[in-house]
Amino acid sequence: MSLDIWVFVRVMVYLEEQDRKSPLFRAWADIWSEIDAQLGRLAAQDFDAYSEMMMDTQVALDLPARHRAAFATTLSNLIAQLHDKYAAAQDPDFKKDLKFEIEELRGLLQP
Repeated sequence: MSLDIWVFVRVMVYLEEQDRKSPLFRAWADIWSEIDAQLGRLAAQDFDAYSEMMMDTQVALDLPARHRAAFATTLSNLIAQLHDKYAAAQDPDFKKDLKFEIEELRGLLQP
C-alpha cells in the first residue's frame, strides 16, 4: 500500500497519541522514525522541500490482511478527531485544510 507522506504522518501522530500498542504503530515504527527525522531536518533547513515531501511524496507500506481492520478503525477515529477540530475551528483557512484532509482520508476507506 502507498500513502501520501502527509497521510502517513497524520496516522502515525494519531497512533503515537492514542495507541502506541497498535499493530500498525509497531509495524511502521521504523519507517516512521526515518520519515519523522527527515521531515524535521527539512523543516529546519528547506521549507519548500519539506512541503514537497509532505504533499508530493508517497511511502510504500506493508499492510497485511490481518491489519486492514485496524487501519480502517484508525482512519475512522482520525477522521472523527479531525471532524471535531473542524467543528470547533474559527479560521476559514484552517477549516478548508481540515475539510481537505477529512475528504482525502474518507477516500481511503472506500473499497
